[in-house]
Amino acid sequence: MNIKFLKCQNPPPTSESGYTILEGIMAILMVTVMLTLVGPVIAFSVGTRVQAKRIELASQAAKAYVDSLRAGSLPPPVDNTPDASALKKRPAPNSGNLDCDPNQGFCNQTKTLYCVSFDGNNTCSNESLVDMVVQAQACYPKDTTVLNEKDGYHLLVRVYRANAFGKLTDGFKEGKSDSSVTNALGNPALPLTTFTTYIVPDAENAFRSFQKSSADDDDECLKQEFSP
Repeated sequence: MNIKFLKCQNPPPTSESGYTILEGIMAILMVTVMLTLVGPVIAFSVGTRVQAKRIELASQAAKAYVDSLRAGSLPPPVDNTPDASALKKRPAPNSGNLDCDPNQGFCNQTKTLYCVSFDGNNTCSNESLVDMVVQAQACYPKDTTVLNEKDGYHLLVRVYRANAFGKLTDGFKEGKSDSSVTNALGNPALPLTTFTTYIVPDAENAFRSFQKSSADDDDECLKQEFSP
């Protein structure tokens, strides 16, 4: 029997035969540069969406609180002696730890801090990402000594994040509301939304209350402090 041995030929060189470690390092560097350029844009986009969601929740909290005041289901946010100072000059709330009543929703004795819980546990915690705390300040026109819950009053509303309480070094600020456009990450010291409105708890006295307020030329409630 004759056995023939076939000689195997070496395969032709491929196009990848010149691939070196240096080229691999260059590819890694290119990917790193691309991620460096695109990463901040992605982070800003995500931060903007998160901040916009916070502002949306804050607006819902403010509306729920104001609607409850107008319906008479919540008392006015004042002590026995109403404050007649301008609403814009009212200080921001204390930034200490939260202690909100799960039954009534108030977070202080003067009923000027109100908890709006969005996570379903009926109380606000500084560990929650969605809970909001409404700061409310009332000002009665021409009335600085007697609280009459049937009369209307000017109302200042500021809404802060619950998770900022107990975590701020310099406390809350009472400035303009935090914008999702100018600050994607958000400043926890600033209110997410702020506005003033007029509350008339008693519908029977609504016209008289509005008339009294509009005729008050010396009303201090809505005066603003202008800087030179």
